[in-house]
Amino acid sequence: MRDEENLPTESEEEEKNARLSREVSDCLRKESARPQKGERQMETGGLNLYSFPRQERLRLKRDFDRVFREGLSLQSDFFTVIYLKNGLDFNRIAIVVRKKLGKAHDRNRIKRWIRESYRQMKPELPRGYDIVVIPRKTLSEILDRIDYHVIRNELGELLKRIGA
Repeated sequence: MRDEENLPTESEEEEKNARLSREVSDCLRKESARPQKGERQMETGGLNLYSFPRQERLRLKRDFDRVFREGLSLQSDFFTVIYLKNGLDFNRIAIVVRKKLGKAHDRNRIKRWIRESYRQMKPELPRGYDIVVIPRKTLSEILDRIDYHVIRNELGELLKRIGA
C-alpha cells in the first residue's frame, strides 16, 4: 500500500502518447475560455453590447426610491415601466415581480424572459436611464398560453418609447 501512495498521477509514457501535449492543450484552453480584454467590446464605455453585467442592474434602495418617486411611467397590457434619467452612459434595470403573479417558477420565468428581452434589445434603446419593469396581473393569467416572443415584442414597444 505504501508504494502506491507515492505513484505519480500521470506517467511520462501516457503524456508522450497523448493526442495533444499538455502545453498545447493548456494554451488552447486559455485561448478559448474567454475573449481577451477589449475584444467584443463596443462603444458602450468598455461594456459588451449584448451582456448584462452587474453594474447595469439597479440594486440600491435609494435608487429604487428615486425612480419610484420622480420617474415617469409607461403601461401596456402586460407591463408597467417606470424610468428616470440617471446621468450615466448606460441604463440600469430592475425587474420587480410580485408574489401575486403566481408560483416561484412562474415568477422566475417571467424575470428570465424580461432580462433576456432587455439584453437583446439593449443596442436599440436610449441610454442613461434607470428602468424598473413591473409585470402586470394579466401576464400571469395567460403565461401558459404565450411564449417568449410575445413578451419580447410587448416589452420592446414600451422600452423604445422611453425618453420620447
